[in-house]
Amino acid sequence: MKHSIRLLVCSALLQVFATTGVNAALMSNAVLMFDSSVYGTGSEAGLVVGGTFFSFDIDNNGDIELWERTGMTPYNGIQLGTAQPASGSHSGSPDGTESPSIDAPWSFFGNTGMHLSNTPVNVLSSTGNMAYLDMSGWGMVWNGIPTVPFGSGSWGSNPEGQAVVTCDVDCAIGDRFSLYYTATVPLGEPSGFGGVRYRLGLDGNASLANQPTGLAQAAAFSDSDPGMVLTGTIAAPVPLPLSLWLFVSGLAGLMGAARIRGRRNS
Repeated sequence: MKHSIRLLVCSALLQVFATTGVNAALMSNAVLMFDSSVYGTGSEAGLVVGGTFFSFDIDNNGDIELWERTGMTPYNGIQLGTAQPASGSHSGSPDGTESPSIDAPWSFFGNTGMHLSNTPVNVLSSTGNMAYLDMSGWGMVWNGIPTVPFGSGSWGSNPEGQAVVTCDVDCAIGDRFSLYYTATVPLGEPSGFGGVRYRLGLDGNASLANQPTGLAQAAAFSDSDPGMVLTGTIAAPVPLPLSLWLFVSGLAGLMGAARIRGRRNS
């Protein structure tokens, strides 16, 4: 009997390790909490040299240069499976009246904007350390314009309307990721950037939805202010499934019954 109980204990422990240690796919309700931009010094002071940024190919040369990058600071991050509207963009610099969702307000060409997603960013596929996201509802609010759409017109290497996510290991909760996405502003769009190529680059960690990340930033952020540099996130724990708790409870009952039998036989 004691030998059988030992086998059951080993089986339970193996199931615990398998449940908590392996989650080799990007979860459909994960939050992509990205790092803030990294700014250069010296001759590159005020320029985004690393971390997260978005950019427009202003000079239309097919290459994104440092001066074309705009810095970003996370607010709630990208919450997969959920539409994330934003509002309150306006002329001039951020002033605290905005209603952000994904990133904190930033200044671009002297006017305030924020990113949004009018439809959920969903996981299309996730295998190994790669995942593909539906970005067809991606865009920004800027200078009072409700939506500047970035849902189509891909360029470079990523598929149409899809972001490519590359993770360090397997895109599980807590894994580091890099996101690459490109689009083109539609012609005739009221922002005046119709036909201009757009690029988004995010680096960060994946965490669970509805868990505190510790990085939501309510402060406004300007591309002329290189002072805000925040990195990292909190990896939320993966909850144990109900079936495992029931299994452990049953195992405890068997062990109790075995002890009672042992006392009666002695």
